[in-house]
Amino acid sequence: MEEVVTSGGVPHRLTFTWKRHGECALVITAQGRRVLLNPDATMVWELLDDRRTVDEVVKRYSQAAGCDGEDAAARVTQTLELFLQEGLITFKSFLWKEG
Repeated sequence: MEEVVTSGGVPHRLTFTWKRHGECALVITAQGRRVLLNPDATMVWELLDDRRTVDEVVKRYSQAAGCDGEDAAARVTQTLELFLQEGLITFKSFLWKEG
């Protein structure tokens, strides 16, 4: 089953090996592949904490980036879709225990 970004979904990082370089971040996947994130993607990446829903990430992104909710939702959704394609995140909550 293909994963999709949904407003109430909670994105989970699949890698914690990353380092910020100025406004960008370098993420190293479990397979050793390096992914350079632009400033917008870095901002989204830093908001992922295994608890926030996509809606909550959008709200915080909107505040931090100074953009309206509709624009923030489009940017965050597009970024999360790219993260899914690159294998950087999952929405499968069974990997994490709740509580």
